[in-house]
Amino acid sequence: MRIQSIDVTRGIAILGILLMNIYYLGDINFGYVDFANSLLSDQIIYLINGLFFDGRFRTLLSIVLGAGMAIQYVYCQKHQINYQSFIKSRFNWLLMLGLIHCAFVFAGDILFSYAICALVVRRKLELPLKTLLRLSKNYLIVGVIVGLVFGVISDVMLYDESVNMYRESAAFQEYYTSWYGDYWLQFFTQASYLVFVLILMPIVLYWQTAGLMLLGVFLYRTRFFTQGFKSGYLPKFLIAGLALSGSDLAVRYYFFQQAASVSMELASTSAIFISLIYVHWIIKWVNASHSRLVNWLAAAGKLALTLYLAQSVIIGTLLRWVIPEFNLTATRLDYLAIALGCIVMQLMFASLYFRWLKLGPVEALWRQAYRKPKASHENHQSELVSRQG
Repeated sequence: MRIQSIDVTRGIAILGILLMNIYYLGDINFGYVDFANSLLSDQIIYLINGLFFDGRFRTLLSIVLGAGMAIQYVYCQKHQINYQSFIKSRFNWLLMLGLIHCAFVFAGDILFSYAICALVVRRKLELPLKTLLRLSKNYLIVGVIVGLVFGVISDVMLYDESVNMYRESAAFQEYYTSWYGDYWLQFFTQASYLVFVLILMPIVLYWQTAGLMLLGVFLYRTRFFTQGFKSGYLPKFLIAGLALSGSDLAVRYYFFQQAASVSMELASTSAIFISLIYVHWIIKWVNASHSRLVNWLAAAGKLALTLYLAQSVIIGTLLRWVIPEFNLTATRLDYLAIALGCIVMQLMFASLYFRWLKLGPVEALWRQAYRKPKASHENHQSELVSRQG
């Protein structure tokens, strides 16, 4: 039986991540290039993103992916399937898809990094609850510390005020001419990003994502996704989340580009607390409501992989090839309008899709691709003995 709150959370996350990706789907290098005289609307949207959106949706996806692995583990135990082989095959294919997507379509891809972390986390699905929670906390703490240290080093070493670009500058016009319309430049740039991320994965990127997945496993096993937080946790998480978000906003406001990497890490850290609050609110909303919007978001959650890839293919093609001139004058409000329009269309598409079909097109291909190991009575018995011991 599906847990609707997980589907709704996944749907909100996959649609919401477009609010952050929209700027980079056209230009992976700089995302949004500011005007010389910054617009008030740009400043407001930038700060709102930092408070409510930045890092939140990636965190939600990591948590529900961990919960999904816990569900797959239960499925494998029920059908006497070797869960290690089952999950390994599943995420090997996702890893391959992510590598292709990252190099050829969008270097901001999250699939391959999630797959790498999942291939490690799958070995920890049987850990006792206390051990699982402690390991998740340790991973998250290491991820935060390493991320902040790396952020400070990056900002100190890489920031150069002399190369700041504004929309009206000759440097931006030159960059615009070279980037838009040259697919091979885009491909080699994205492939370089892929290599860079693969190098950073074991050093910086692995810890927080894997910690969130382990947390998702723990939350599923403790029935969090049907009940939400117990009393007392919500205000503590809210205080921590707001304090960290406030620190991020201060860095964004006073230092802006000089501390971009530190700001990103603060956003990811505050997202741990804010995203859990979001999930709690989603659970309470889903349990109390039977509105059409809940069903639409759940449908989007079931179609998450298809929608995610469609976002980068369709909007990336639009911004890079159909209307590249849009990037010369568009404000954050203009990008936001495109993102919201796409979100509404994807919600409607997901809702209509499941009236006739039961599985998304990419989800169906993924299910056909990965190997489903046959049940092994011997393996199952040894796993049961190990689990009981």
